[in-house]
Amino acid sequence: MFRAGGVRRVQMANQYAETGRRWWCGDSAHGYTRTQMCKGRLGKRSALTRDQCTVPVGDAVVDAAAFNVFPDAMVDELLRQLPGVEVDAEGNATAMGESMTKLRVNGKDFFTNDVKEFISKLPAYIVDKIQVIDDFGDQANFTGIKEGKPQKMLNIVTKPGLNKGTFGSVGINSGTNDQYGLQGNGNIWRDTRQIGFSSRYNHADNGAGSSDNAGGGANYRNTFGKTSLSFNYNLNDNRSANESLSNTETVNTIGTIYDNIFRRANNESNMQSLNTSLQTTTKKMFLNVGANFSYSNNSTQSVSASNKTGIIQQDFFNGISGLSSSPVATLNISMSRKFAKPGKGFSLNLSSSLSGNNSDQNIDSRTFYYDAATGTLAKDSLLNRALGTDNRNLNTSISSVYSMVLGMRPDSARRNLSFNYRATFGSSNSNQLTNVIDAAGISRYVDSLSTDVRARNFSNGIGITYGYNAKKLSYSLGLNATGQVQNGSYFKGTLKRRVQAFIYSPVINMSYKIGPTSSLGAYYNGTNVPPTAYQLQPVRNVQNLQNTVIGNPDLKPSFSHNMSVSYNKMQKESGRSLMLSLMGGATQNQIVMNVVLLKDTLNSLKQETRFLNVNGTYSVRGNYSYNIPINKNKYNISFRGGVGFANNISYADNVKNYNRGINVSQSLATGMFTKTLQLNASAGYSYSTNSFSLLQFASRDIQTWNFGLNGSVRFWKGTGLSVMVTKQLNSGYVLSNTSPLLISANIGRGFFKNKLLSLNLSANDLLNQGNNLARSINGNTVTDVRTNQITRIFTAGLSLNLQKFGNGRKMAIEQ
Repeated sequence: MFRAGGVRRVQMANQYAETGRRWWCGDSAHGYTRTQMCKGRLGKRSALTRDQCTVPVGDAVVDAAAFNVFPDAMVDELLRQLPGVEVDAEGNATAMGESMTKLRVNGKDFFTNDVKEFISKLPAYIVDKIQVIDDFGDQANFTGIKEGKPQKMLNIVTKPGLNKGTFGSVGINSGTNDQYGLQGNGNIWRDTRQIGFSSRYNHADNGAGSSDNAGGGANYRNTFGKTSLSFNYNLNDNRSANESLSNTETVNTIGTIYDNIFRRANNESNMQSLNTSLQTTTKKMFLNVGANFSYSNNSTQSVSASNKTGIIQQDFFNGISGLSSSPVATLNISMSRKFAKPGKGFSLNLSSSLSGNNSDQNIDSRTFYYDAATGTLAKDSLLNRALGTDNRNLNTSISSVYSMVLGMRPDSARRNLSFNYRATFGSSNSNQLTNVIDAAGISRYVDSLSTDVRARNFSNGIGITYGYNAKKLSYSLGLNATGQVQNGSYFKGTLKRRVQAFIYSPVINMSYKIGPTSSLGAYYNGTNVPPTAYQLQPVRNVQNLQNTVIGNPDLKPSFSHNMSVSYNKMQKESGRSLMLSLMGGATQNQIVMNVVLLKDTLNSLKQETRFLNVNGTYSVRGNYSYNIPINKNKYNISFRGGVGFANNISYADNVKNYNRGINVSQSLATGMFTKTLQLNASAGYSYSTNSFSLLQFASRDIQTWNFGLNGSVRFWKGTGLSVMVTKQLNSGYVLSNTSPLLISANIGRGFFKNKLLSLNLSANDLLNQGNNLARSINGNTVTDVRTNQITRIFTAGLSLNLQKFGNGRKMAIEQ
């Protein structure tokens, strides 16, 4: 069953006391120690093993036995039945629209902590409970001071004795479109000691050309006493070809520019990364040191053809070839210390990152100009450029918090006061050398098209926060004040700018347990974003000859305010659940574009983009999810929906343009779940409209109806058949083929004991109607894009699967 409770990890090893084979947990999160017994699977008082010990306090907890899944199901199939949780076809999991980015098992780090990677590898039969947690980080759990926006974390609580295992697979696949591949992975899990590896190679022809994807990784994690150590190495090598067709509509005060663009590109990339972490936790001390390194190489060759009509009539052909490399190194140190007096503590955080980007590009551009009255070719121009770019960035931040207890109340509530200091430093050096190559192949350096930008950002901030922590109600209220200084140097130091700003922001964080099965939460988060070198440099960037970009050295940093309120309720007897969320945001000194039309040297028109700060951008959105289980979750009905409003600002020809957008979505889904048959049917509607204050810009509306039916059945010695049918009815797009009917199917069979060997045959998009269509709006431009890819694919796969958990016996799902 689902209940509004959660887990508070009890990590202090010296607070565990073993009595026979029973474990008792001490809880010191409120500044005192009280001993209590962990609750068992059905809420009854029972003794569990140490790895099972969790204390419910305020997050979503789901009993896995309340849901019907196939005996051979994986965790991702279990998650798809959870209220408010969605898992897409790629394995990305979200809870109430927010991504779940971190995974733990029994409250402990699990291999790479990657949700997407492991929910498809862990079997559902080992799961006792699923917990969706608003996670503020290990340091916040240690100190009890929670500020900022939490992340959605997935915690899997295993059944007793199943906190260890060995699992992995080796598979091959082949299919149409010259498709073939080989994958393998292996994992050794001994509670806190974990060793894993993975490798893959896939080849296919996606319709635009060949695509190769190869990679591998290895990770190690172990705990030595009170210290945990982890390493994670990854290597990725990709070669891909792609084609796309886009239609853009750009509005200015004198008219509209229509642009149809065809683009074809071949990309090659290689990336290596190493992530390391060392963490020590004692009763009085918390220390975490993390270091991450990555290096990537990229090679790109692309050609594009653009046909402009409207107030500009041009044809534009562009060819780009380039090489680039990007090294990145980061270091993070977090430390907290608790003093002898309960509730008194000090925390220090240091973060530093160093990154660079070096690239060389050759750009060949040819422009054809047409007479506006007759449409005949008037003139053309050819320009060949060589660009060399060197970017280097250093960002460092330090923060400290001192907290003290104001007193304990008789109801065991703790009141505390904390003081914080924050300082950041950012350094950005950007150099670009531009050479123009004439018809004879002679290269000439152009100083006016080259850049030399040096930007420095400093900020200092102080804050005070009052915290209250009780059994039902916890909140933090405070105020932060931040001063910012930005120094810029341009044209080799001949032009300098200094910009200052001072910002106040509140601290709001609250959680309230209304009853045993309902809770309310709210938080506020403020984020400072300095302008980039690209936005600051007062030099013409002519990589796109049809839209020259000139930065603004007087730009101020922007500051985003974000607020969220959530409410969860579960009816214990019926199992019905209601989840509500309301999110809003506003930005001070938002950096926006000002696109103006200018005469070019051939007496035609071209666009020029500049940047400026504005106020008045904001957004608000509300979501809900209501789930009705029937007959002990054998059937269910769920309603989901949301309404959002956004007000954005841009400029066209120095005239302010308001873009007000409304988005409405509503869906109804029903399901039937048994041990041999699972069916899901859904219907959804979404409506999106954008209205603009510029008179030339008509309202842009998109309506989409989605209908889906998918089912899975197990028959004849574990053979499985799955069919998925979806129908979309889209209106409002400029590009065609907007209402596809997609039909896919899969049949699989397991062989030998525990399905050691499995064979799968799959067919994707039998009618070949996939369209890969999307719309985006940026400033005064609306863009529809369709990626040209083959979507009708037939595949056969054979895999060898190894699984052994606990004592090696596969446990059936509990009755």
